[in-house]
Amino acid sequence: MTEDHADLAEPGLGLRTLRMAVRCLPRGRSWAIRRGLPHVAPGHPVRGDFHDPRISFAADMNQPVARTLFFHGYWEQNVTSVLLHVLRKGQTVVDVGAQIGYWILLMSQAVGQEGRVLSFEADPTTFGELTGNVRLNGCQNTMLLALAVADASERRRFYTKSITHSDVASLITTEMTAPSIEICTIALDEFLDESGIGCVDLVKLDIEGGEMYALQGLAAGIQSRRYKRILLELHPAQIATAGLTSRELLNMFSDSGYRCFRIANYRPGVLGRYSLKFRKDLLVPDDDGDWAEEWPHYFLIAPDLEDEFVAHRGN
Repeated sequence: MTEDHADLAEPGLGLRTLRMAVRCLPRGRSWAIRRGLPHVAPGHPVRGDFHDPRISFAADMNQPVARTLFFHGYWEQNVTSVLLHVLRKGQTVVDVGAQIGYWILLMSQAVGQEGRVLSFEADPTTFGELTGNVRLNGCQNTMLLALAVADASERRRFYTKSITHSDVASLITTEMTAPSIEICTIALDEFLDESGIGCVDLVKLDIEGGEMYALQGLAAGIQSRRYKRILLELHPAQIATAGLTSRELLNMFSDSGYRCFRIANYRPGVLGRYSLKFRKDLLVPDDDGDWAEEWPHYFLIAPDLEDEFVAHRGN
């Protein structure tokens, strides 16, 4: 069901004051949001904005992602920096696991009306919130699809809530008692072929462990280098339940000539700690090592874009 955000209430003075205070902190913003503000929750969603005030969304303070966005102004700082650095007007981009729409709204604004954004979100409740946020911002260049991206077009069980992470939903779970529903899946290569879409400038893939299925559905496109850039979040614990490793999934790209970078999960230095300005040290060349992160992020680049990317990194 689509959420109607047309009459979204503005935040009260207290919430606006707290938001301003958090965004002025030189350090400790994430701690303040997680620990100091967990119970700041009006009885209804209110209008929030990103670091760019032209982008609005419905902020339900009971949801960790929405609460962080409201106070912080962005989600996953360094991934956001990389994304904004590579997006250009007129590009075709795909968001797999769109959640409430943070990445979609950034993509839609960055690629402009001459660009195209495809969004996949399988959780029915989240899809309603996503649709409401896209409508709130008048994104005419965006196609929303209530589907999960996997290795085939079929019906499959989808786990709608994690016991340890209430905002996590996926095709795969490590929790035997997690509630589930039946949803439709598609293979992205097949969907793009049927839609007449060739080259994709960027794919963002964050589906809580389901990436091992999704990448099988991208396999032909990876081999042909149809996908020029990929922002990938991996979930090693979920991947391991299928007897695979993160390295095996990354090898799908390296075997086809892609360059692989790990996105640092911290921003070095003291000054500019909360800046979204791109820095070349945010991308660490992958050395086949295992990183001690629960959900590591990677940026993969097709060989024909390597020179272009090196030039952009210096900007």
